[in-house]
Amino acid sequence: MTTRPPASRRAFTLIELLVVVAIIMVLVALLMPGVQKVREAAARASCANNLKQIGLGFAHHAHLRLDYPTAGSGPWATRSRHPGGAPKTGAQQNWGWAYQILPYVEQDTVWRSPSDDEVKRAAVAIYFCPSRRKPMVVTSTKWGTRAMMDYAGNGGTDGVPPAADNGENGLLVRNSLGRTIRPHDTDRQRGIPDGTSNTLLVSEKQLNTAMFGPDQWNDDEGWTAGYDQDTVCWALQPPVRDERYRAEYANQGGQFGASHPGNFNALFADGSVRRIRYDIQSNNSPTNPGVWQRLCRREDGQVVTEGDL
Repeated sequence: MTTRPPASRRAFTLIELLVVVAIIMVLVALLMPGVQKVREAAARASCANNLKQIGLGFAHHAHLRLDYPTAGSGPWATRSRHPGGAPKTGAQQNWGWAYQILPYVEQDTVWRSPSDDEVKRAAVAIYFCPSRRKPMVVTSTKWGTRAMMDYAGNGGTDGVPPAADNGENGLLVRNSLGRTIRPHDTDRQRGIPDGTSNTLLVSEKQLNTAMFGPDQWNDDEGWTAGYDQDTVCWALQPPVRDERYRAEYANQGGQFGASHPGNFNALFADGSVRRIRYDIQSNNSPTNPGVWQRLCRREDGQVVTEGDL
């Protein structure tokens, strides 16, 4: 009985292999936009959750102390402490709001640390938007080692910040005013007469993504900064999306914005987090303010509807 020799298996030709590779590349190209959209949606949701946690920190601060933290004293301030070493609070603290809310966002150990340098190096996870970057600590020969931040408090619309402004019509006021903002007070000087649902509290700040680190005015001192572009923004100009190599230091760095496409996340004084379009109506006129300016003023008597955002 004779046996047949095994049939030889034909190998792929080069042309067939190239066709398969091309098909795989087309499929990857078709899937990538969907993957990127899912990734951005998850990052945006995480960013919104960061702002909600920050909002809870403000709310707990206000519940226990009846007021919001201040924006601190100014750039490159020294942390204020009592003779025994405990950090000072309220209008007595020179470091800004991001430091002052630490005990209310489960960061009490960082807040109490006796080492200023150790506090400055602490990268607080909720202070970073995942659409932009991971928690970032930078070191420079001039400024030392510092952790950065992607969010900024609302300093209002008055003056040329931070030199000739105190944030008086915003919600994060300079401690040189000697007073704080009380969210449930209707007094024009220290309350929110426009209502907490009509007033911006904290949002994302615009950055040049090609200059992360100690090379931007609003990304050099870090989250411990007092009344400074690192921790406070103003509504002198409309918000703008992050861009690489964008005109440097627009509005001295004190401009709201984000890496998200289309719109960005914003925390309001009532604790809600809403999306705001980059093309929101903006007009920094005392007599005819735009929607953006009305959101950032706490006492202009204007109501903002959801459709305006």
